[in-house]
Amino acid sequence: MTPLVPARVVELPEPSPDFSDPRWVERIRAGDAEAFERVFRAFHPTLTAWIARRLGSRAVAEDIVQDLFLTLWRGRESLEVHRSLPHYLYVAARNRAMNHVKHERVREQWREKQSRNEPPTSDDGDAELALAELTAALREAIERLPPRSRAVFLMSRQQGKTYAEIAAALGIARKTVDAQMGRALRLIRSHVKDLLP
Repeated sequence: MTPLVPARVVELPEPSPDFSDPRWVERIRAGDAEAFERVFRAFHPTLTAWIARRLGSRAVAEDIVQDLFLTLWRGRESLEVHRSLPHYLYVAARNRAMNHVKHERVREQWREKQSRNEPPTSDDGDAELALAELTAALREAIERLPPRSRAVFLMSRQQGKTYAEIAAALGIARKTVDAQMGRALRLIRSHVKDLLP
């Protein structure tokens, strides 16, 4: 009788995680660095390639995606995802890419003036510098908002939601959304008032 030969054990690959599972958002919101790193590793390459195809620059795409994940981690406690984490990341990346394009249009208009041999005016350089300073100050002001005000502001301005939609998503009254938005705008204005004409 031939001895029994143990069957060869085949190690199956670990199944890909379902990042649409809301528990990923909960883990990130709770400060789970391992969960955040897994999301980062899963989405960084595809988001970067996706934006690079649209903008024609891998370096710019890298910067946009790095900034997106940095902002996500810093603001994790107020992270609000209403459809799925992948959808949230793609919408946020698209919005950042669109903002970059708008900013580049301003710079391109300035370059066109230069290429037409129009003498540079101090106004041109001053305007570009003022725009860069204002953009940076606005970003900083938004990051400094209290979590609830920041969530309301971003849902309104980045995601284009109405106050009623925000109230339903956050489970708060429409008047509370009004109050939080008013507070956010006051704090932002106060932060950038010295940069406004």
